[in-house]
Amino acid sequence: MPTNDLHDFFYPGTVALIGATDKPTKPGRAVLENLASFKGTVFPVNPKHTELFGRRCYATVKDIPGKIDLAIVVVPSTFAEQVMGELRDKGVRRVILVSAGFAEAGEEGARLQQRIRETARQYGIRVIGPNALGVFNSDNGLDSFFVSRERVSRPGAGMLSIIAQSGAITVILMEALARDGIGIAKAINYGNRLDVDDADALDYFADDPKTGAVAVYLESVADGTKFLQAAKRFASKKPLVIWKAGKHTLGAIAVSSHTATLAGRYGLYQAAIRQSGAVEAYGFDHMIDAVKAVALMDYPCTGNRLLIVTNGGGMAVAAADQAEQEGFIMPRTPEAARDRLRQAFPPFF
Repeated sequence: MPTNDLHDFFYPGTVALIGATDKPTKPGRAVLENLASFKGTVFPVNPKHTELFGRRCYATVKDIPGKIDLAIVVVPSTFAEQVMGELRDKGVRRVILVSAGFAEAGEEGARLQQRIRETARQYGIRVIGPNALGVFNSDNGLDSFFVSRERVSRPGAGMLSIIAQSGAITVILMEALARDGIGIAKAINYGNRLDVDDADALDYFADDPKTGAVAVYLESVADGTKFLQAAKRFASKKPLVIWKAGKHTLGAIAVSSHTATLAGRYGLYQAAIRQSGAVEAYGFDHMIDAVKAVALMDYPCTGNRLLIVTNGGGMAVAAADQAEQEGFIMPRTPEAARDRLRQAFPPFF
């Protein structure tokens, strides 16, 4: 049986959607529609409805019969504490808090976020969010995103998973991969990182048999040591691509207003990424190219030993320069391997 705390976020049997609605402009409508593909059982919760899209709708979570593996909360932040109390009493131990209006919104929101963090820790509740899309799992159709599939395409099944601090970056990456026919296994957007963070996600994906590589978008990390350890462990087993945003002054200011975190010194992140064995992406286009490469690998490729094969000498020189800058080494190719390459490629390679 899986022991990682994040397993039930991706593989629940039952899901309660608190804030479900039929109003087209509300997040609860988009999430409910996206959950139509989920292979488990969905319980909409909203006291204003008795039925939504053919599903019985419950007034509160306590009215739902049986166990709830995962709760997705899309109510305004002013009701979040009340809902967390109801989930606690119901025995729910996995919560995706989609709602915004917490630490990213100012001091009052920060205090609210801290109170919810304390409640979650006291009762052993793991929380993704707040201010987050949550999770996507191509294996069972679980999709807690409040962005409709008409607006953003979902990729098919694949071996790449995505970890992102930004919801917008998450869906843009997914849209770009879907457009190019690159599938994904899972995605997680954790937002304000009240509890579950980047390192937790890396630890989970390191042992996830459906994940063969991971793309990470970071603005900051909660615990540098914890993240470095998780990144090292992951990169020793599977390819890891990291895009660190908020490198410079204006970007760092934007990070603070986005997810209420500090971007930190970019040089430290650069050193940590290299030390972990991950590949750093320097922007969106670079990220897309890098994740396409790792997503299409037939087997995990780790380490820093590199062989460059090209049909042009100039490209070989340029690639070698870049490879050394990125920390790769190019050991002499064994003669047996040279013979196989001569047989496989034209003489001008």
